[in-house]
Amino acid sequence: MEKIILIRHCLCISVLFIPSYLLAQFPVSADRVGAGACFLFSGNAFSGSFGNMAAMDSAYSISAGVYSSRSFLLSELNESGIACNFRLPSSTFFSGGYAMKGYALYRRYYLSAALAKRFGNDFHAGVRFEVQGVEQGENYGSTRNYSCSGAALMRLSSKLDAATFFNIPVDTKSELASTDFSMGVRFRFSGMFHVIAESSLIQQSFEFRGSFNYFVHKRILISGGMGGRNLSLSFGCTMELKSFKLMIAAAHRPVLGFSPAVGLSMGRP
Repeated sequence: MEKIILIRHCLCISVLFIPSYLLAQFPVSADRVGAGACFLFSGNAFSGSFGNMAAMDSAYSISAGVYSSRSFLLSELNESGIACNFRLPSSTFFSGGYAMKGYALYRRYYLSAALAKRFGNDFHAGVRFEVQGVEQGENYGSTRNYSCSGAALMRLSSKLDAATFFNIPVDTKSELASTDFSMGVRFRFSGMFHVIAESSLIQQSFEFRGSFNYFVHKRILISGGMGGRNLSLSFGCTMELKSFKLMIAAAHRPVLGFSPAVGLSMGRP
C-alpha cells in the first residue's frame, strides 16, 4: 500500500513539472472550464481575481464566489478558489481572490488583488497584482513568484468587442505555466448568441481557443468551447436565481477524460 501511494505522489509531481506536455494552467474557475478556457469576455464574480479584470461584473456593489474543479488526471490535484469584489467610487471595482491546487506533499497556491475601472460603456481597463507559489511537504522547500497583469476591453461596434491581457513577471523563482499575452474578439450576433475567438502566448508557444454563449433564457446561459495545445472540448451551464448564480461545467480531452467543475456566486446590488 505504501508503495502504491508513493508511486501516485511521484506521478503527480512529474506531471506538474512537464509543462511541454501539460501546461497545467492555474487557476481555472468553473466559467473558464465551460468556455474552453476562454476568459477575456467572461464577466462574473471570478473575473477580477482569476480572469480578465477589465470584464469584471459591474451589476453588483458587493459580490463573492467559490468554485471547485477536478484535474483531468488525479483527484489529488483538485482545485478550489474564492473571490470577492467591491464597487468603489468613480466606476472603480476592487477584487481579491485565493486559489489552491494539490495535496499534502505538493500544493500550488495563488493570491491576487485587482482594480478595474469603466471609462464609459466602450472602454474598460484593469490591473492585478499576483502571487503564485509552490509548497512541498517533508521539508522539501517552497518557491514564490510575483507578477503584475493588465487588461483592456473595448467595444469596437454595436456587435464587435475586442480584449487584451498581458502578464509581466516581477520576481520569478520557479517555472510555473502562465499566460504571457492574450487577445481576442467577441461577435454578438444578437442579445442571445455570442461567438468568441481567443489566442494566447503561453511559455513561448501560441494557443488558440473558441467558444460560444447562448442565453436560452434571461437567467440561463449555455456555453461551450474547444481549442488548446492539447485539444479540449467543454460545456457549461450558468443558472441565475435572484442574486445567486450556479455554474456547472466539464472539459474533455482524449485519453485523459473529463474534468468537471462547479462554482457558486452571490451579489448585492
